[in-house]
Order: sequence, then C-alpha cells, then structure tokens
Amino acid sequence: MARKVKMLDEITINQIAAGEVIQGPYSVIKELVENAIDAHATKIFVEIKNGGKSYIRITDNGMGIDPEDIEMVFERHSTSKINEIEDLDSLNTLGFRGEALASIASVSQIEVTSKTKGKDTGISLELSGGEILSKKEVSATQGTTIIIRNLFFNTPARRKFMKSVKAETTKINEVITRLAISKSDISFRYVNNNNLMFTTPGDNNLSKVLLSIFPKDLYQNMIYLPPTEEIPYKISGFISQPMYGRGNRNLEIFFVNNRLVKSQSLSKALEKAYENKLMIHRFPICVLNIEVPPGEIDVNIHPSKTEVKFYEEKKVENFLMDRITEVLTKGTKIVHPNIQQAHSDNERRPIVSPQRENVDISNKHQPNMGLSSKVDLPNDQGGTVYTREPTGKDLKPRTPITYKNSSTSSSSLEGRLNNKLQQDQKQNEEEVQESILAVKEDHLPFSIDPTQGFHILGQVFQSYILFESQKTLFLVDQHAAHERILFDQLYEDAKEKRIIRQRLLKPESIRLSPEDYSLFEDHHKTFEEAGFTIESFGKDTLIIREVPLALGRPKDSSFIIDIIDAIRERKSTEDEKTLVIQKACKNAIKANRKFSQVEIQELLYKLQKTTPPLHCPHGRPILLKLEERELAKFFKRIT
Repeated sequence: MARKVKMLDEITINQIAAGEVIQGPYSVIKELVENAIDAHATKIFVEIKNGGKSYIRITDNGMGIDPEDIEMVFERHSTSKINEIEDLDSLNTLGFRGEALASIASVSQIEVTSKTKGKDTGISLELSGGEILSKKEVSATQGTTIIIRNLFFNTPARRKFMKSVKAETTKINEVITRLAISKSDISFRYVNNNNLMFTTPGDNNLSKVLLSIFPKDLYQNMIYLPPTEEIPYKISGFISQPMYGRGNRNLEIFFVNNRLVKSQSLSKALEKAYENKLMIHRFPICVLNIEVPPGEIDVNIHPSKTEVKFYEEKKVENFLMDRITEVLTKGTKIVHPNIQQAHSDNERRPIVSPQRENVDISNKHQPNMGLSSKVDLPNDQGGTVYTREPTGKDLKPRTPITYKNSSTSSSSLEGRLNNKLQQDQKQNEEEVQESILAVKEDHLPFSIDPTQGFHILGQVFQSYILFESQKTLFLVDQHAAHERILFDQLYEDAKEKRIIRQRLLKPESIRLSPEDYSLFEDHHKTFEEAGFTIESFGKDTLIIREVPLALGRPKDSSFIIDIIDAIRERKSTEDEKTLVIQKACKNAIKANRKFSQVEIQELLYKLQKTTPPLHCPHGRPILLKLEERELAKFFKRIT
C-alpha cells in the first residue's frame, strides 16, 4: 500500500517558505539590501521597474561571494552569520536565518554576479524557479549585483494577489528610505523606472540623509537627540517639534541596533512623552535608533525580522519616554494658549454648576460639564440634537442627613424636612436632565426669523456664536459649522461635477517624501475630481495650480500631506473623494476669528439649510441648545 505521507521536494518547500518570507517586491529589496549592509558595503544602488514586479537590481561594493559558496547561498538555511543558536545572543548582523535567498530564488528568475577582494575574475550564476541554469566566470568589480526578474512567475496565485504597480512602489519607497536612514555611513542611490529618486552622501551625517529624503520643512521642525551615554541603553536621532505632527504613525521610525523594527511599546512610549503637547488626532515624527545589548532582545520572532522583544520592555519604554520628555522640555519653545490651563475635549469649561451650596469657583471643584454630548435619534426622527453633558457625578445629590435619635420631635421634623428638600432637588435636577436628553426634532431646532424671537447675542471666545430663538438659547461652534457648510457645498458640486475652480496667482509648491509622492500619483485622479489641479514637477515636487473656489486660497500647501495621510489610513468603507473634500475643508477654516454680525447671520442662514444631523464632517457636534424652561427649572424659578 502506497504511503499517504511523504516528504516535499526542496523547491516546493522553498516556495511555501517564500509565502512567509517574501510578501512582495519590497520584501525582496529589504532582504537583499540587508545582505549588502552585512557584507560591509559602503555604496548600495537599488533600481526597480514596474513596482519591482518585473525587475529589481541591487548592486553593492561589499565583500562579495566566493565562487565556492555561490551555489550554497541559495540553499535553504545556509548562512555565514551564525553557527549555533547561542550566536543569536551576540548577533551584530541584520540577517541570520538563511532563508531569504532560497525563498527569492524559488519564485523568480535570478542573475547574481559577485567578486571578492583579490580575485582576478568574478562569478556569475543564473537560476529560474530555484534551479541553476548556468554558472560561469566573468569580469566584474568587487561586490555583488543581484537582478530579480518576474517575481512570482511560477506561483500564479501569489502574483495575482500582488498590488498595483504604484501601491508596490509606495511600499518599496518606504523600505528603502528607512534602510538609508538606518545607515548614514552608506551611500544609497535609488532609481525607479529610470528616474533618480534620491541619493545619500554616505558620510555618516544623518541630517544630510533626512534632507535628501524628506521635505525641507519637515527637517526644519525636527529636534536632534545626540547619543546618550547611559548604560545599558543608548538613544540617538531626531524627533519632531510638538506643533509639527502627522495624521498617522507612518513617520514614527524606530531602529533597534540599526535594525528597522515595528514596535507598539516604543510607539506607546513616544506618544506618552508627547502627551498634552500635540494637537488631538496628530502623531509625532521620529527617527530614533536605540542601542540595546544583543542579549537583551529577541529578533527571531518572525522571518521578516521586523518584530523584536525586549528582555526588560518596561525599562526600555521608560528610558525612551524619559529621554524624549527631557529633550522636549529643554529643546523646544512650547506655544501655550493665553489661558492658565488648556482643556482637552473631555475637560471643557462648564456653563453652569449644579452644586447647591458652598460654591467654590476654582477649577478643581467645578464639575465636568462638556459641550459635546449628543442624543442619537431613530432614523425616522431625522436628526441629532446636541446638548450639554452633565455627568452622573454632577447630578448626584448630597447624601441626606439622617438622625439615629428620632424621639425628639424637632430633630425628626428637621430630618424629614431635609429629606424632602433633598428629594425635591433631586427631582428638579432629574427633570431638567430628562428634558435635555429627551429633545427630539425632525427638523433643525432653530429659526432665524425675527418674528420667532431670533436675536444674535454675540460671540464667545472668538469660537462660539451665541443666539436665542423660540425661547431657546443656542451655542454654535463656528469652526465646525463653517466646515460642515463648506463640505456640503463641495460634496454636492463634486457629485454633480460642477466644481468651480480658481487659479492661484502664485502656484503653491510642496516637496514630498518618495512614499508620499508615490501615493499621490496613485490617487491623482481623486484630487482632480475633488476640484484640485495639481501637477508633478520633477521626481518629488507638486505644483498646486487650481483649488475649488469655495475653499479660497490655501493657508499653505501642507494640507496636501494631511490628505495623503488620510488616504493612507482610509478604511475600505470610506469614499476616497469624500475624504479629500473633508480634509480640504478642515484646512480652509480659520479658527478663533472674530465674526461681524453680518457674517454670523449669513453663517446661521446657511446652517439652517443644512440637512440634519448637525455635526461637522469629522463627527464633532455643531450645536448646543438650552431651553428657557430648563434654565428656569435649574434656578428653581419654576417647579
């Protein structure tokens, strides 16, 4: 009887392993560049075509591969970097598993040429699908050149699931820029479809590398961290000024012992150091290398070698957080608002305080009565009404006074009277709260008709519009209202393809990192449909020539980066064009601006035409309402 269980052949094993090691062209480039770094190269040249799908070439001037070893390097688990498991405790190379070349060779067509120091000639080897086609001596310079063609040519399922050329290029850009940053003592040259993307000098100057790769304004907003002398850890690199962040974590770049890693613990420590220093929904930028004794980290977590575990993770986190906090405190000029204490969205200033006695107006005794609660109505009710948000703590009455000795009639009477007062107070407060929370509208809950009692009371903190209408007091967040009005207008115009554009007298230009530039090119049509005319200029610069008329002149060109970040983080259910319009509207609104009576009236007129629910495109509430009856009940003018 034939056996059902059998050994797989070596090529099949390698193709299966390639599914884990080689996730796409960017994985190939990462593995090959890391090999070049381990070979002590001082110059590395990377060239790709068609997102690396059809052509990848890596050339270095490293030590080269001996002719005797040229075939062995394509065998699974062959390596010159470790001899036994204990060597992982003192690892000082990026590679060590001996899987990458065998995996790459099994799913592509490879040509490798290499020459070692002192040899008269080099050696060339050609493989296809893991099988050797030819081997010969050739004339060559010291180092190694590897050319990869037709990745996944023999695994149609893997090839089918590769992303678009532009998407794969974006991933490659990210990998190459980070590898170049990690080794400022190596000169990198990167060419994409015959276009030079960037070069780095290789003079061990990280500042020059960052200037070669990233926009100038990003570099100018970075703070340098010189290497620390602490034992056992050292940290060096750059972090962003607190007022300069991104819309996602894409530029939180960490290296551990010069190895590019992804680490939630390091991100958490970084963001903890920036806590209360960055605007909400913004993330810091960093390029940091943390030196840790090799025996205190485990890099053998995943074949990609981008995940690490620290032996003392909490200690590393605290070290990183303390160092960044120290630098931010000493090396930055923090811009503070002109008030004693800034309040977060969850700690907004109260409008009223429900405390009954011994009122202390200091902040520490004021209840948290934020302005941003909302009551979600059923679909058939057609809207959302926003109210103030008394917490359960605010509404909790003081504990009633009780008396153990009830034989004394005066004490008994006092106790009953106090209990009655407490119950009445609690009932009043609960009725007011119920009145606020039970508001349901099938239309916008205000009128700007003077015959309906409409009257503008003014502007508060140059941020909120105060008015009364139909015996109700209203507060409007002018920024959120303006943003919503603008969004509705642009969205409808884009939907009907009737956006009116304005040509900028002085076009705005912006330089992007290679990965941002690639992502923009991939989504250029979306910007066009949203009303922007943006042209590519050179290999990394955009020229903004036209914007939607409704937006006015952009404050600056940085909003393009915010839009690119939003597209990068976009969920599959989000409409891309809507996302672009949202971000553009947010950029167009000027916060904390004094409005004239005419401007306020015009804003409210347009807001009244908005379809409920009343919130800005990003979900923030626009309107707070408080009826006259609610105020009267609170102040006990009625029962």
